[in-house]
Amino acid sequence: MSAAPESDGRRRLTVVIPNYNHAAILPRAIASVLAQSGPETEILVVDDGSKDHSVELITELASRHPTIRLIRHAANAGAPAALNTGLEAARGDYISFLGADDVALAGLYDTMIDALETHPAAPLACGGIVTFDAGDRLHGLRPIMPPARKTRYFSPDDVTRRVRGSDNWICNTVTVYRTLEIRKTGGFDPALGAFCDGFLVRQLAFAQGFCFVPGIYGGWQVAADTLSATSMLRPEENRRLTGLLTTRLRDSAVGRQDPDYPDLYRRRWQFSTARLRLAWKQSDCDPEELVDAFDGNSFDRWILNSIHGAVGFSRLGRLGAMAWITLRMRPFPLGSLVIHAVRNRMVLHEVRASAKAQLISLRAAGVQLTERK
Repeated sequence: MSAAPESDGRRRLTVVIPNYNHAAILPRAIASVLAQSGPETEILVVDDGSKDHSVELITELASRHPTIRLIRHAANAGAPAALNTGLEAARGDYISFLGADDVALAGLYDTMIDALETHPAAPLACGGIVTFDAGDRLHGLRPIMPPARKTRYFSPDDVTRRVRGSDNWICNTVTVYRTLEIRKTGGFDPALGAFCDGFLVRQLAFAQGFCFVPGIYGGWQVAADTLSATSMLRPEENRRLTGLLTTRLRDSAVGRQDPDYPDLYRRRWQFSTARLRLAWKQSDCDPEELVDAFDGNSFDRWILNSIHGAVGFSRLGRLGAMAWITLRMRPFPLGSLVIHAVRNRMVLHEVRASAKAQLISLRAAGVQLTERK
């Protein structure tokens, strides 16, 4: 990886957008970056061997917007390879990564760079995100358990203490990194597929800490056919990733800072796998798949089969199954889960109108972007 450019005091940012056959929705992501104010920004679109008209679209947009730069992969190499290509080519002192189906909401980049300049020890700054579907219906907030109610820097020791009670604080879509620091890690591990960013942020957080900024700064589109979802829904691939992630965490700065965390994360991963299978497959979910997802025993099998036999995996059945899995796995303190669930419903209610309006506005901006000649 090349070194980051020397800073002359100007706030230079690179936003990397990997793209594979997303010509229909890519303009909205680009429009969401163009709408931002603050740092001097280049938009680096890495096309990963698309077979639709993505290249023609990006080329035409770049001809009208000099801040857009296209890099092409001759063949599809996968999301981590596209992220690494963007990281290698970035010219900014700061860098952020945006999915082609996601959006940056108002104030994202300026706010995160402000936080990084205020907290020079932090290699990254991140905020909150709203999840939505293809119809722009809002579903929830991430992180589910925010680490702070006001902007603050968490040292590696802070991370080690707080990770016992909550986790998954850093959402890549709303994270700004110092380019040099992310390059020092070696970038994104292709072997980890869609979870390469989760490993990367933990390397940085456990080694150098991070800065968290409360608020909603991005939109993350969720669907059952995304790379992360399909990886967790395929049992063999999920087992491979579970084992590999645990090993990578144990052998990295994460394991050196907190030797107990890799096994804790493995348990939380298995819990998330079971939850995701219920959420996406719903009434079609097989109780045996759930048992397999969290390495349950014969008693777990009996309980889940009993729930399924009595009410199926309708809404009531899913609630019962998740209650049992939560009691068995205890990924987080139960009291914290309940408190944050209530809090998130209240916050989502407060931000719903504003977030929805921004999503609709950016969708229109994306359409206008492709119509201007």
